Amino acid sequence: MEDENYYVCTQCKKAYPKAEFCPVHPEEPLLNASDREICFFLMGLDDQARNKTYGLWITLGLIAGVVAGIALVWLVKTLIDLDLGYVKGLFFGGIAGGGAGTAVARMLFKPKYRQFTERLERLE
Repeated sequence: MEDENYYVCTQCKKAYPKAEFCPVHPEEPLLNASDREICFFLMGLDDQARNKTYGLWITLGLIAGVVAGIALVWLVKTLIDLDLGYVKGLFFGGIAGGGAGTAVARMLFKPKYRQFTERLERLE
């Protein structure tokens, strides 16, 4: 990819050999992926998408973990008559849920522009 010029459409995330407009999205100009500034721009788009994905899944995991932690404390208190305290349920449920959310986000997120930005990632 480093020897030739490739032009990227940010809408469909595909590369084209000519510097014109995207054939699929005629209103979208193609960006020169061999330009260093464009590569940094594409890295920024990937960073924004990663932050959005991680933020969503970590938040959902925290909420599910807190609810599960409180339910588990209530269940243990009801069935076994052992008081663990709801604060511990909140804390440990939140940690477990946040960890699970991070794992899900890590599995789901795939950078869209890595093929164009990996040469810059090797330099940094």
